[in-house]
Amino acid sequence: MATHWQRQGVGRAKASAKGKAPSHVRLCAFCLGTDEMNRKTKKPEPLVCCSECGSCGHPSCMHWDHAGKKLAVVRTYDWHCMECKTCEVCLDKGDDEQIMFCDRCDRGWHLYCLRPALDKPPRGLWYCPTCQPPAPPNPAPSRTIVRIKRKPKGEEAPVKKAKATEPLDDEPFSGLLTGDDANTTTNEPSEDDMERYQASKRAAEYQLGGAVSLPSRTLHAPSHNIKAESVSAAGASTGKARPISMIRFGSYDIQTWFQAPFPEEYSVVPDGRLWMCEFCLKYMKSRFMATRHRMKCMMHYPPGQEIYRANSISVFEVDGSKNKIYCQNLCLLAKLFLDHKTLYYDVEPFLFYVFVESDASGSHFVGYYSKEKRSPMDYNVSCIMTLPIHQRRGWGYFLIEMSYLLSQKEGRLGSPEKPLSDLGFLTYRSYWKLAVFRALQSDPTCTLDDLCIRTGMKMDDVLYTLQDNHMIEVFHNGTDMGRLPPQYFTEKSGKDQRRESPAIPLQETPIPNDYRLVPDLDGIRAHLANHDAKKYVRVDRDKLRWTPFLFAPPPPIATKPDDEAL
Repeated sequence: MATHWQRQGVGRAKASAKGKAPSHVRLCAFCLGTDEMNRKTKKPEPLVCCSECGSCGHPSCMHWDHAGKKLAVVRTYDWHCMECKTCEVCLDKGDDEQIMFCDRCDRGWHLYCLRPALDKPPRGLWYCPTCQPPAPPNPAPSRTIVRIKRKPKGEEAPVKKAKATEPLDDEPFSGLLTGDDANTTTNEPSEDDMERYQASKRAAEYQLGGAVSLPSRTLHAPSHNIKAESVSAAGASTGKARPISMIRFGSYDIQTWFQAPFPEEYSVVPDGRLWMCEFCLKYMKSRFMATRHRMKCMMHYPPGQEIYRANSISVFEVDGSKNKIYCQNLCLLAKLFLDHKTLYYDVEPFLFYVFVESDASGSHFVGYYSKEKRSPMDYNVSCIMTLPIHQRRGWGYFLIEMSYLLSQKEGRLGSPEKPLSDLGFLTYRSYWKLAVFRALQSDPTCTLDDLCIRTGMKMDDVLYTLQDNHMIEVFHNGTDMGRLPPQYFTEKSGKDQRRESPAIPLQETPIPNDYRLVPDLDGIRAHLANHDAKKYVRVDRDKLRWTPFLFAPPPPIATKPDDEAL
């Protein structure tokens, strides 16, 4: 790989070579030698000339390998010197500090044009995608079925007569063609043809994820049944099979946090990477399968009804009973980042609200939340998740605010299903604090019922938020008790406390009869100003186009009159 000072040295050597020799004499730009004499080694050495500017150089002066392998490859195409060399992908010189030269063919490649892109040049020898050696192919599986015919007991096998071996026919076309008609030497591929074929093959394999290899098949003993083994879905990958540790989602490699119950054939994947389509959420085992799927995938947005759109942000309502496969894949994706999630395949009783960001290529998945169509505990969220690549941007607040807005449209109060995960508990506690603070800022004299109506939150969550921020005082028999008594909250310790969201009530709690709200208005304004400075996107209520999910009453059962029954 060339460096910047080497380029400057080439430029100075070119200038000196042009000033000391006529234009028709080929001289090395480094030692000013010729084909007959290298001034450094005092030996004859062929020159390599640039097809663009005509500058020449000895392979040894350019620190090429001594075996001459690079020289043999360079002579098969129009070689360019360091000053004239361009990237093989973008066909542009670009930044001199960002281009690397292959140690086999001396072609140029930008670090940012490689797939995947590199941050810095690798150590040691580097071969470009065209020159990378293919993976050693495994022997193709035998397609011959072994059939053994057993003789009945007591019957002797007949003695086989030895057949005379016939000599092999070495004549081309079995002697049917002779002379010039049978001569095929003129049609045999040359070494240059084979080199270009191998280079094209390696480039295609690099684009599709590696050489396709078939697993070897072992013939079992005759006493066992011979079963055909399925070809691994990782046929286009050369990595070692490992449990899922990351997913390729769009153009991102995302490290997973937990294991998900994918089908058994997807329990181990090459390099531990599972490929997922960011539009239809189909999961695959290799780059080859993902590339083929991307070419024919017709889905560019979630398969549901778009209920909200503001600029590039959209929310789709997906019915689990109408789009079962998509919702199951969505649940498996969420399980990779949620520890407590237990629902994967029974998705019919749920509605899924998928949040996407749209651009020219389609609607890209950001996060989602789900809720039961008929929740016995009247929960408005069953599961909520934002992809790690989109976290810390306020999208969790957006999804929670959307869930409470839909609850208000239904004319009821909402609360998430408990217990919450650790990350979900922190997000909900932060959102509750914001919602209650906004309501108290607009009306500091409001009551608990007013706070529930304005925020859409249940009384339990409002009481917890006020208690957590020391903004409520409860009186009992005319005595100020300060904070709420312990019976209003379920406190747990140890493992149970961590799993069941500490201090969040798990049951309906009575409203205190005698209380007083003591909001700290200065602290509320400071907290809201700090949050608004982050410029998170909020839900625009006017952009919502949604009708609550309704169940049709069952048809009446037809009964016969008593006289007809008799």
